[in-house]
Amino acid sequence: MKNDLEGMNIKFHVIKAAIVWSQYLYASLYGELPLWILGWLADFPDCHNFANPFYASSGDFGGSQGYNNPAIDALIVQGATETNPAIRQTIYHDIEELVLSDVPSVATIQGLGRHFEREWINGWYFNVVAPGNPWMSMWKQWYVPECLYPGETVPNTPPEGFMPFDVTYSGLVDMDDIGFAALAYGSASGPPITGPWNFRCDVFMDRQIDMTDIGYIALYFGRTC
Repeated sequence: MKNDLEGMNIKFHVIKAAIVWSQYLYASLYGELPLWILGWLADFPDCHNFANPFYASSGDFGGSQGYNNPAIDALIVQGATETNPAIRQTIYHDIEELVLSDVPSVATIQGLGRHFEREWINGWYFNVVAPGNPWMSMWKQWYVPECLYPGETVPNTPPEGFMPFDVTYSGLVDMDDIGFAALAYGSASGPPITGPWNFRCDVFMDRQIDMTDIGYIALYFGRTC
């Protein structure tokens, strides 16, 4: 950025300075930095969570930058309260046009990442709002209910495990299990996750719920622990 700015005009001079995080945050909040960089992660997946912090006069960045455009402030409030998706789309398009005209800040980097896991890791799915690993909902290995019998295996099953046809973990394979699988029918674990995904219903363990899963549950209908 220093090279690019100084390359635009010989009168431009940029001095880079390292500042500890607490001082950096304070200085950026109170407008003491002429040029600074800070990242942002959405709190919820909606345009408002970007428009308000970046461009509202009372927003996280808009306020600390001293940016104040009454037209944008009014549109942001209107966008937050409007319930018609088509009208909201027009509102945020208008905000975008004003921002492109004013240029209160410049977006520099959009972070990208990759996720790798073994096939026996469960619970991770692609989430554009919350990057990283949701450790509280992840676990290793397949669930093996006590009511399954040795020697009963189906394709795509680890040698040491047996398929959990008891979707509800009630100890009985019944219509509740078939019903839950039917509700989740057509979904997949992704990424990105699609449909009403329910990992318990993926008894075939191919990360999608279809008639194969319902068929295997029906095949073991009536089994109890």
